[in-house]
Amino acid sequence: MNEEANNKDPWEKYLWLGFFIVLLVWIVYWIAVLAGLAATESSFNRFDPLNTLFSGLAFWGIVFTVLLQKKELMLQRTELQLTRLEVEGQKKQLAAQNATMGQQRFEITLFSLLNLLADVIASMEVRITQTYNQRACFPIYRWKLQQTYNDRKNFDPIPTHSSLCREVYWLFKDKMGDGIESYFQILRYIVTFIDRSNIEDKHFYVDLVRVQLSKSEKILLFYRCLANDAEGFKILVERYGLLSELLSEDLFDKMDKELYARSAFQK
Repeated sequence: MNEEANNKDPWEKYLWLGFFIVLLVWIVYWIAVLAGLAATESSFNRFDPLNTLFSGLAFWGIVFTVLLQKKELMLQRTELQLTRLEVEGQKKQLAAQNATMGQQRFEITLFSLLNLLADVIASMEVRITQTYNQRACFPIYRWKLQQTYNDRKNFDPIPTHSSLCREVYWLFKDKMGDGIESYFQILRYIVTFIDRSNIEDKHFYVDLVRVQLSKSEKILLFYRCLANDAEGFKILVERYGLLSELLSEDLFDKMDKELYARSAFQK
């Protein structure tokens, strides 16, 4: 703003200089008239010094007014630009505040869901020769699922490899009850919630879920998603690498791994 003011100062100086030149010429002329240097009285009548002075002053007054209006318009334009920048800054600040609040709401909801998942795990119980509670249930579930897998695989007629992997989980669930299914429903909801959110680093939050999964949980998740591919959980598993660090040797058959995209096993 100071630079614009400095750029306009010379114009005002020139206007004042012109004004003083006109005034000086008028004064000099009257001095000449009073000193008897005017050519004739007739030429003096034809040339009215007073009208000439007012005409010159009026011209410079118009120019001066125009330039003052120009200066005022430029100042108004500068103020308008500053106001616009201030409004844009406020908008950006408001957007940043909304983003921060949205992030906080997302994290509060996510950790509430993780606490709900932890409560479901805490309520798990499996009774065989003895009672297993909480996360100790997952190796038992894995063992029972593998038994079901082998029994179904040896059944006559032998099902196709893909149908075997898709059917075995529901046979296993019928034997073990709905406790494990409640666990997977909440786990699916958590990953879906992250995937559908507006946050930027979704993989970071899915990784918070993934690192809590044991090998037994990942194996159970592997066959659970094949059992109901229509709900879209398998796609999310492949998108976020929820089965990372799971090897072919960990599965009930090495060929089972081919039923997933490679991304499911990569971080």
